[in-house]
Amino acid sequence: MGERETSVVHRLAEGIREMLCQQRVRQRLETPRGRWFQIVACLDALEDSELAIAAYFDADETDKGALYLATYGVFQAFIIQQDAAQVLAQCLGLKKVNRKKYRELGEIRFLRNRIAGHPTRTNAGYRNLEAILDEIGAEPEDVARIVALAEAYQPTLPEEFHAVCRLTLSVGQCDVLTSGHDQSDQYQTIDVRHLAERQQEAMTKMLTAIVERFKRRDAEHLAAFADVLFRDMLRDLDAALDATKCHQRTHNAPPDWGQLGSLAEKLANASSAMRDELDKRERRLDDIPLVNGALAEESRGIAQVLADGAKPLPEIFGYAFVEYAEWATVELRGLADELDKEYHADSELAPVDDELAETEWTEAARRREEAAREVLARISSVPDKPRAEPASTAERNEEDHVARFSSSRVRLMSQLRRILGDSFPDDLLFPECSRVVADIIRACRPWTLGGPFAYSPSAAPWAQLRDRLVTFSEKMAARGLASTIYSNALEAACEALQALADLTSDRRQGSQAAVVFGPYLRNRAAILEEEVGALEDRALSAEDGDHGANMPPAPGGDA
Repeated sequence: MGERETSVVHRLAEGIREMLCQQRVRQRLETPRGRWFQIVACLDALEDSELAIAAYFDADETDKGALYLATYGVFQAFIIQQDAAQVLAQCLGLKKVNRKKYRELGEIRFLRNRIAGHPTRTNAGYRNLEAILDEIGAEPEDVARIVALAEAYQPTLPEEFHAVCRLTLSVGQCDVLTSGHDQSDQYQTIDVRHLAERQQEAMTKMLTAIVERFKRRDAEHLAAFADVLFRDMLRDLDAALDATKCHQRTHNAPPDWGQLGSLAEKLANASSAMRDELDKRERRLDDIPLVNGALAEESRGIAQVLADGAKPLPEIFGYAFVEYAEWATVELRGLADELDKEYHADSELAPVDDELAETEWTEAARRREEAAREVLARISSVPDKPRAEPASTAERNEEDHVARFSSSRVRLMSQLRRILGDSFPDDLLFPECSRVVADIIRACRPWTLGGPFAYSPSAAPWAQLRDRLVTFSEKMAARGLASTIYSNALEAACEALQALADLTSDRRQGSQAAVVFGPYLRNRAAILEEEVGALEDRALSAEDGDHGANMPPAPGGDA
């Protein structure tokens, strides 16, 4: 038979795996969680048993012990493969496989019981008779009728005993001697090669039927939600956000707190509506705060803070919340568009064929992983304080977020190296700015929406971060480095940090403010970092122009 990695059964199992790993399908099957792992176990068993069947035909005939092991093993592999397909169908919510359509598989199970299952005793009572009839595909009513007839005409079934003949045992064939208390001996020659071919033919039909039935059910699932768009659930939110931004542009007045509170409620309602619809579709996105309840909870908490007039809020809180709402709305739009595309644009499952082309979901996951590696590699190339390996998922997300928004550091450092070469100075202001920005991003943690907020009754770390920015701005002023973009970003960041420090005295306002100010501070910090690097880059280029002109060109650069 040779290696079976390219057999039809193996290709079908791989095709089913690819089909089920499509994001829309997998998320439905992952609830309950154990079901997905059972599906994976079934697919592994299908492929592994196919390899075991192939290995049987490469057994060493000169070693009788190994040949017995291979013979017992191949019959057990037949059963493992059959059971895996039947359990797979049940895990996919399909009806139990009708064994009457695959009687050859029942015959193989019968022979397995004689040779490798229970060779020393078969047909021991009517309970075994029921098991045999079930294995060959008899209907339940037929089983009951046959057992009743057996009991009427013969009180007990004759026991049988079986032995595999060692002298004639070979790869692909075995002779079985069957005997009993009240019958003569019978010899039967088993063509294992022919059984393997029949097994593969029947398994091919069974797996193909499973694929077609699952695709029909998936098409019915899609049809049930064809008229419901996730993007339509964001209409009220879009309108409220546009109205709020229009008010900011056309009215030179303090924020309309009532309008902002309504926007917060619309944001919470949109997130909850998407979550409810995903529940109807048997989708679970518990790892995405946008729809796992975290965004809705935070937004309703913000709405309560906005509605509470006991302690007035600074105006910058309103401006920061608008940016927060805009950021969350953009994220929800992207998620809604992705989900609508899955359900409406070429959403039918791809056919399972011999080529086993990678699914769009797998390719997208690989692209994200490669992009993450590239960013981390670039960041690690910049001299900085060594950082410990993140111990938790939240810390890993935090590190990735800091890396993503500090990528300008890598580019600007590279430019400085090309200009200064070996005389790269140690007193640059840009690394200090980059560290402050990274600490601001870590303190706000906008990427862990709904995550634990380390509340402290003191104003730290906001006051400390503000003081560090003020000290840094004094160093920039001493060197005469300034620009309008830099000044605006610095002033906005310091004002936001001061507001956070003032609001921290109130537990509820402090925790909600940390969430609201996340996107606002993140954007200002990124602008600040970029502009500081550009200012220092231009200053050093002017000071060391002669040195830079005499330097050899950078690798890969223009001569």
